[in-house]
Amino acid sequence: EIAARRNTDRLCPWGDASPHTGERAAAIYIRDNAFVGTTPVGAFPRGHTPEGIWDMAGNVFEWCASRFPGAVEDDLRIGGDGDIGSGEVVYRGGSWARGPDALAISYRGDHPPGLFRSDVGFRVICRPAIRRRSRKTSG
Repeated sequence: EIAARRNTDRLCPWGDASPHTGERAAAIYIRDNAFVGTTPVGAFPRGHTPEGIWDMAGNVFEWCASRFPGAVEDDLRIGGDGDIGSGEVVYRGGSWARGPDALAISYRGDHPPGLFRSDVGFRVICRPAIRRRSRKTSG
């Protein structure tokens, strides 16, 4: 949610424009695009955030490390021990198999960690590599 909303009250990652047009994300009840199922990364250029983050809504729900039920503030926790234990976890972002309402930043669904679904995935996030200056040797 931090990446999708930033410090704004926008409805969807791209702003407040309607998600019903099919120009911004893949969702089964949006019939204006050619996809039925998952889509290639970057298939919806009008769906990126103003900050330039792509694919924050639609395609597949993103499985979060937060527990469900739980406070929304728990979703904003960064880090953690990575132990999901048992019970439900939060998923966010909408998917190709759901309607446009699930594309809203505020939407939270629940998912058992051991259950396979073709519309739930995860996002790999990495820190940029640290560039080290090479030491010149004299000689």
